[in-house]
Amino acid sequence: MATGLLLGVILGLIVGCSSSDVTKNCKVGVFFRFDVNKELLASDASHTAVKVTASTFGSPDLPKWLRIEQDTPEQPAVIYGTPPVSSPNNLTIEITGWDKVDYSTRRQNLTLLIDKTKGTPRYVAEFIIKNFDLDNFFFKLQPSVFKKKVKDTWKLDNIEVTKVESLLDRGGRFPIPPAKEGVFIAVGGNEEKMYNLIKADYLGNCSGLKPSVKQKFNPTNPTELWDIDWCKFRLLDTQAPVPTGNASVPPQSSFDDAIIQSPYSPPEMKPVPRDYGDLYVVVLILPVIIIIIIVIILAIIMCCFRQGKDKRDAATPRPQKDYHDSILRTTFQLRQMQPEQSGHENGGQTPRHESPTHTSTPYGRSNTSDDDSPRGAPPPYRMPPPPAVNVISTNGTNQFYPASR
Repeated sequence: MATGLLLGVILGLIVGCSSSDVTKNCKVGVFFRFDVNKELLASDASHTAVKVTASTFGSPDLPKWLRIEQDTPEQPAVIYGTPPVSSPNNLTIEITGWDKVDYSTRRQNLTLLIDKTKGTPRYVAEFIIKNFDLDNFFFKLQPSVFKKKVKDTWKLDNIEVTKVESLLDRGGRFPIPPAKEGVFIAVGGNEEKMYNLIKADYLGNCSGLKPSVKQKFNPTNPTELWDIDWCKFRLLDTQAPVPTGNASVPPQSSFDDAIIQSPYSPPEMKPVPRDYGDLYVVVLILPVIIIIIIVIILAIIMCCFRQGKDKRDAATPRPQKDYHDSILRTTFQLRQMQPEQSGHENGGQTPRHESPTHTSTPYGRSNTSDDDSPRGAPPPYRMPPPPAVNVISTNGTNQFYPASR
């Protein structure tokens, strides 16, 4: 019973995996597009945020001609590309969906059956549409609409879209909003009628097509309003060496041409001993020498060019020195006599008047009763002591005045 239950689970898993696998037919040189169904990769139907990645089965990346377009997990995912002649007949793509809600993952296998019996289209017309981003171009089904417009304009049969790419993948610059990145689209077929009709309506340079034909690519329908850069329009015969188009504009380089293969030669590591002598002199010795020179100069200025007391006295005249000595002695005596006259009655404090209305001003007259000296007598004047004498004050302090030389 347990063995039967285990076999049932295994068969259920195999059936579930095989039901989600998809097989698509594509042709060499014809544009291929596959819209990924995110509902099969989400753990719940209500989960719309699913990040889709794709790689070749057993390989970490996609082939160079195959790309996946999905800007955000909320937007649809598209796998697109143009199979080259060198691609294998069968190619298995492993698609992985990462549910951003519960972080669960699911896988789906896409098998491509590539038909190589007809080969690539011989005649190709290349257009550059400036007012579209690649995701909007796919979302609005513009490749099929543009193919129908070319088919109806020149009454052509058996034409196919051979390539659709973003201009960023062809060496273009990232646009500044609100500008668009631009889309490259090529339409081709094997009938020579297509080449002759388009060549007859092409005026050359940046003029583009004839006005009667050009207005058909600018319809009033907003979904079919294309801003085509006619300066970069090209009409190619893949078996002819020179394409028809604007000769002043070089052909756009494809993604494969951007990779220049060359042998890698790593640099040889040869350790060479370095001489740090010059660096040591410049970084350490030279600043020390400069500091020593500055210190010597400052020491000479401070020690050898000072004036000094002896030089000052020698440069001063004798009468001037005697005059300054007498001023110093008189100043000292006046300072010693000040406490004797005003400090006895009030204990050394300045007397104050009891009347609060009395104010002392420089020009106020002093009280005559306190003045014992006769009116009009001059202040006492004492001659300064002779040079080199000791002056003894009343409080016992001794001050020595040396004689000037």
